[in-house]
Amino acid sequence: MIPGEMQCGTFFPPSTTKTLLPSLRSLRLRFPDPNAGSSHDLGQVASLLERAPNLELLEVSRCLRTPPGLALGNLKWLKLNLSVLTWGQLTQLAAACPKLEAFISHVPKRGARFPGDLFGPGDIVREILPCKDTLRHFEISFGGLACGCFMREQAITSLKEFANLQTLVLDCACLCYGVIGKPSVHADLFIETLPASIETIFINFTHHCMYKPILTLAWELRNGTFPHLKTFRVTRSIAGFTTDSFGPLKSAMSESGVLFTSMDSIKFNLRNF
Repeated sequence: MIPGEMQCGTFFPPSTTKTLLPSLRSLRLRFPDPNAGSSHDLGQVASLLERAPNLELLEVSRCLRTPPGLALGNLKWLKLNLSVLTWGQLTQLAAACPKLEAFISHVPKRGARFPGDLFGPGDIVREILPCKDTLRHFEISFGGLACGCFMREQAITSLKEFANLQTLVLDCACLCYGVIGKPSVHADLFIETLPASIETIFINFTHHCMYKPILTLAWELRNGTFPHLKTFRVTRSIAGFTTDSFGPLKSAMSESGVLFTSMDSIKFNLRNF
C-alpha cells in the first residue's frame, strides 16, 4: 500500500537512494485495490522518479491520477495496467516521456469500479499524440469487451500520425463501433488506419466483422501499400472459426510476403521488440 505521504526513502534505505536510484532502469508500481478507498496518484512517487533519471521501463497498476511534469525524460517503455487516466491526464503523462517507444494500456472492463466508462480507445490515441514521433509499439486491451460497445467517435480511426509505429496490438473492440452483437466496421479500416511504417500487427479476433477488413488489407498489399508489413497475427476467439477459416487470408497475405498466423491468444515478447 502506498499512502499519500510516502517518500522514496520508504521504498529504499536512505543510505542507498543516492547510489541506487540513479542506476535504476526498471520499476513496477502497484497501487492498492480502489475499493480500499486510498489515493491512486502517480504524483505520490514523484520524488522517487526525480532521483531515478535513467529509468527506462515503468509499469503502473491501478493508477487513476497523474500530475504534470513527472521526471520521465528517459522512459522508453510504459505499461498502464488496470489504470484509467482520462482526459488530459494521459496527455500530461505522455508529454513527460519525450523518448517513449512502447505504450501498453490494459484497461479494466466496464463495470469495474473505475471512472472513465466513456473513455475509449480512440481517446487514448488522441491523448498520447505527444509521443507520435517516437512511439514504435502501441498496445491496448479492454479486458475482452464485446465488439460494438463503443460509439464511432470512441473507436480508433487513424494511427497515421504515428509515423514510426512498427508494432500494433489491439482488441477487436478497439476498431469497431455501433451495437453489441452487430458492430459496424468499414472494409478499408486497416488501409485508412495504419501508418506506412507498420511491420507487425496482432488483433484479438473476437468478431467475424474483422474478416473483411483484413482481407481488404491483404488485397491492397499487392499494390505495394505498407511495404514494411511482415507479420499479421490474430487469435481464434470465435466459435466455429478454425485455422482453415483463415485460409484465404493466409494465402492473400503470403502473395505479398506477409506471414499470417492464427493462435489461441496474443502473446507478445518484449525481447522481440
